[in-house]
Amino acid sequence: MYCMVVISHHDVNTYGGRDETSVGISVAPLEAQTKRSGVQVIARAALILRTLKQYKNGASLGEISQKIQLPRSTVQRIVNALVEENLVIGASSRGGYRLGPEIQMLAQFGQIDVATLVRPLLEQAALRTSETVNLSVFRRDKMVIVDQVIGSQKLRTVSHVGNTTMMATTSNGKAALAQLDPAIARQIITVEIGDDLSKIAQIEAELRRIRAGDLATNLDENADHICALGLGFKDQSGMICAISLPTPKHRFAKKRSKIADALYQTREELNLII
Repeated sequence: MYCMVVISHHDVNTYGGRDETSVGISVAPLEAQTKRSGVQVIARAALILRTLKQYKNGASLGEISQKIQLPRSTVQRIVNALVEENLVIGASSRGGYRLGPEIQMLAQFGQIDVATLVRPLLEQAALRTSETVNLSVFRRDKMVIVDQVIGSQKLRTVSHVGNTTMMATTSNGKAALAQLDPAIARQIITVEIGDDLSKIAQIEAELRRIRAGDLATNLDENADHICALGLGFKDQSGMICAISLPTPKHRFAKKRSKIADALYQTREELNLII
């Protein structure tokens, strides 16, 4: 740490034969170093918070220190500051720390409602295709429809917001499965369709194609005379979502290319906002 002393000769005045020199002190280097130190503390605090996110039952100072490769004394100093702000709380009487309630409050206020964010894209897809467009989210091994724009066709598919759908035999479900770890996806598939290894292999092959960029399909596999295409994505919080366009079977083949084009365009638009 250092500072530079600047003497301004223009400020020299003589009183009684004695020079009194006005001395200006430049603290820019000191301020810069202080700023860097502050940024480093914030970065370390964020690292500690991310580490605690991995320990649902809490972690000791030693565990945190070892995980992030910082001295225990440094970790303790930062944790103490986080405790004062209620961002971290004690985990148990045996010691240790976990994320505090203030973190949850901040997360709630910072959360963007995915339905509100995506609604304009659903409306555009419905306008391009004249078909119903659904937004669903992955919850407890099912897909839950959370928003819908009804198509303008006289004969159209309509589901109710709040309805749940299967995973392995629907376009939105397959789109979501492709966002999951393959082992977890296989567990869900097996629960739904049983131990039919041939069918499981067929679905897993489709999931690989979806991960490579294809759209998910439902070719009259779930509800009679209903086909659909869908795409999956994750919102800012990591929640798995899917947009799907279900269509009566009798016009699906004719409109499949148009529906696919609309979904690919929706995917591009999603990448701009999420």
